[in-house]
Amino acid sequence: MPDSGKPRFHLQGLMTMLGHIRRVRRAILAAAFLLPALFPTATSRAEDKSAAYLRQHKAVVLAARRYFDVRAEYSEGLRAFRPELERLAAGGERVLAEPDRLAWLVAQGRTFEEPFADKKQRYRFTSVRTGRAGRFRWFRSQEFSCAYSLPRSYPTASKLARYPRPEPLPLVIALHTKADAAAKKPAGVEVLARNYPYATHKPLHTDWLMLAPMAGAGRFLGKSGMVRHEVLTNTFRHFWRTYHVDFSRVILDGGQAALDVAASMPMFFAGIVLRDGVIDSATRETGVRNFAPLPAYVVGNKKLAERLRALGHPRVTLGDGSDLCTWMSAQRRRSPMRYGWDAATLDKRGSYWINVNDIDPAASQHRFDVEVVNTESAPNTVRIEAQGIRSLSVYLDDTLVDLDEPVTVLINGHEAFRGVLAEPGLGRDLKTLFYRAPFETRTSMYFGWLRPGWIEDLRVRARK
Repeated sequence: MPDSGKPRFHLQGLMTMLGHIRRVRRAILAAAFLLPALFPTATSRAEDKSAAYLRQHKAVVLAARRYFDVRAEYSEGLRAFRPELERLAAGGERVLAEPDRLAWLVAQGRTFEEPFADKKQRYRFTSVRTGRAGRFRWFRSQEFSCAYSLPRSYPTASKLARYPRPEPLPLVIALHTKADAAAKKPAGVEVLARNYPYATHKPLHTDWLMLAPMAGAGRFLGKSGMVRHEVLTNTFRHFWRTYHVDFSRVILDGGQAALDVAASMPMFFAGIVLRDGVIDSATRETGVRNFAPLPAYVVGNKKLAERLRALGHPRVTLGDGSDLCTWMSAQRRRSPMRYGWDAATLDKRGSYWINVNDIDPAASQHRFDVEVVNTESAPNTVRIEAQGIRSLSVYLDDTLVDLDEPVTVLINGHEAFRGVLAEPGLGRDLKTLFYRAPFETRTSMYFGWLRPGWIEDLRVRARK
């Protein structure tokens, strides 16, 4: 048959070429598998260590899930959890005495209530209404009302039940205004849509939880000027019990209401975003002392930023909001080593790690300044200068002092306490951390409060 001039492909040659390709592919895959084992990099060594850590701690996490399940008997969970902690302690790892590892264990071991959309099944929620408006959802009941948003990355219930579960997510709490309450859409939806448009705040929509408590006419303060905890704290409480919140990364956002709330309960937040508001009274001026340890981002209000700085706030950032997502992502909640506190009203009796139990009503000021020092002359010491206060309680953790060593508390120059707050064996008292009144962390499920060093009802004496 005459040659047509076209190239001919022989089957045998084609099979030979494919065999060479397969052998080369196998060699490449083998090298990719063996090289990290023969020459481990720093990254691969860290990954191996992480995998080993996860294997070693799986039993204690599963026991923790039984312990933190509030639907189960406390004693049953304790019988499962404590032996696992003792096993780790016998190997030299005291999880309860290491704040970072304790926070990880709690995030892996905590339990959750059912999602808001399923709360109609709960007997205590009557007349429940739920809905969606664009990217946001809203929830109304006789107990609380809010708008909220879950990011696309929020884990499903099945993923939360696995080990290890995904890391907790940061949360922003936005407080709406009176004008928002008069809008057609739910007030919480209005403030979330206005403050965080998707086009300019995409990271918040993909990686953050959002919550907007709803109050009638935007009244987050009562007639007495104190924070309405039944509106704000109650909504926040239901949210943290339901969703996988990173308690170290909660941001407060708003105007006048945010200014007043931050002065009353800054211990919940890693930072505050202020969009408007005025500091027009002596109470609001002294309130700036209370949230001075919180970084503050002021959106486009130069007058407010200058006012905060003039009143002594050391960490004020003024911006147009274009870098707000970056600023929020950088904030972490920390226990301040030094701060001042004004306790003039009942809603300001609890501070970052000191609670005011009783005040002198005849005094003109009710305030204290506290500082943690660790010097040769004053090791592991908490110094408090108090005015108009009769008694207070101190709640310490391992980021503030060394609880394995003697801790000294000086109030107005008098030694109010000296002693070791550690527990033999586990290092820290399990009941104090999770089950002791009045905080009862296991029941409240506010796992941002992990303080094993309690010194309660210290009498305040006048300075020498």
